[in-house]
Amino acid sequence: PVCGDGVAEGAEDCDDGNLLAGDCCSPTCVFEGLGSSCDDGNACTAPDQCDGAGLCAPGIPVVCDDGEFCNGSETCDPASGCQAGTSVPVDDGVGCTDDSCDEVGDVVVNASNDGLCDNGQFCDGNESCDPVLDCQAGTPVPVDDGVGCTDDSCDEVGDVVVNASNDGLCDNGQFCDGNESCDPVLDCQAGTPVPVNDGVGCTADTCDEVLNLVSNLPDDLACDDGDACTADACDGVTGCSNSPIPGCGVALPAAGTTGHLLLLFGLLVTGVGSLGWRLR
Repeated sequence: PVCGDGVAEGAEDCDDGNLLAGDCCSPTCVFEGLGSSCDDGNACTAPDQCDGAGLCAPGIPVVCDDGEFCNGSETCDPASGCQAGTSVPVDDGVGCTDDSCDEVGDVVVNASNDGLCDNGQFCDGNESCDPVLDCQAGTPVPVDDGVGCTDDSCDEVGDVVVNASNDGLCDNGQFCDGNESCDPVLDCQAGTPVPVNDGVGCTADTCDEVLNLVSNLPDDLACDDGDACTADACDGVTGCSNSPIPGCGVALPAAGTTGHLLLLFGLLVTGVGSLGWRLR
């Protein structure tokens, strides 16, 4: 017999057509001993051992699992051995979550991050992250202070609410009752009435709402002292004057005398002159 010709004959235990060791048929064509190393052609078993009768018995299945959760489950290919797994997907499709894989807890973490939703604007409130619905609009900053005469607004530059007093919102359109004003807490406040009293007792002091002015007109009647022989007059600055009328109240001489006539003539002249002065 010729060892290696692929024909087991004579004293040969085996002849696998080669003179190589490690395939359970030795280079001398005898069975390799029980437990000798061999390869059964399956990369997923190890170690393979000869059974002492020319056969290569497969070993136990190869464990490809590396014990890591996040990189997925490893598999074994009979031809090429262990294959890497597919990494665990962490992206939940929500833009405002921080997506990661926790190797300690063997879980995927999708943590909401409000900061990813912040639009940098103060007045429209704080945006938030919903782990399902993504970014949500904030609640606008309240600006109404409940005071009717303030102009309420939000200052995006200074990041503050502004409630500016506006006296014009309190104006009732009346001149005589003074200028109304806006108190940022107490709302509209009444104005101080326009002063009309000029301190002169004989003037008629009024406030004209049509012309928006104060009038202090002299009133001579307010100076009447009840004496017919005084000229009663009102001066808008100095007040009342009661000047005696010359010749008024002088006793007349006896009737029929020349002096009586002359005196009467004089009184008439004086009276006419006085009347003219009073009319002026």
